[in-house]
Amino acid sequence: VAAQEELRDKGVDPAIIDRMVEASPVMKQAQAVLSENMAMRTQAKVNDDIQSIIAFDPEIGSAADIMAQDNFEDVYRYAEATKISFADAYKIVNFDRIAAARAHAAEQGAINQAYSKGHLRASAGLATNDDSVEIPASQIEMWKEAFPDKSPAQLKKLYNAAMKTRG
Repeated sequence: VAAQEELRDKGVDPAIIDRMVEASPVMKQAQAVLSENMAMRTQAKVNDDIQSIIAFDPEIGSAADIMAQDNFEDVYRYAEATKISFADAYKIVNFDRIAAARAHAAEQGAINQAYSKGHLRASAGLATNDDSVEIPASQIEMWKEAFPDKSPAQLKKLYNAAMKTRG
């Protein structure tokens, strides 16, 4: 403000100086670099969100799959309204559907394992009263992701408890 007053006192309009600075090729180049940097960071965040969603939702394989979801606009609005990442909004909005799909997959895996002949394998000579089943290989990563602080034995116990409550 003091510099503007000094310019006015000397008969120079500060707006002219502002326009000259804005029109400067150096300033335009700096603004272009800043815009490009912002665009790159935004694209990187979008890519991170897409990869996070793909890892979370087995039905999603690409950005096109995400945009094709019936609730895409709901997810977008929720992310905007709550100022959270799109990936987090997607997980919240779709949590019930994905949890149900994972539970169904876990149940189907248990059924498949029960019908398999894996239970007929000879044991290593250890007699136990453990009638629990192993978590199917196709589901172990989901269980580890859902309960990262649990040991394999604890995961197995949780899995078997979930299977017993399902019938």
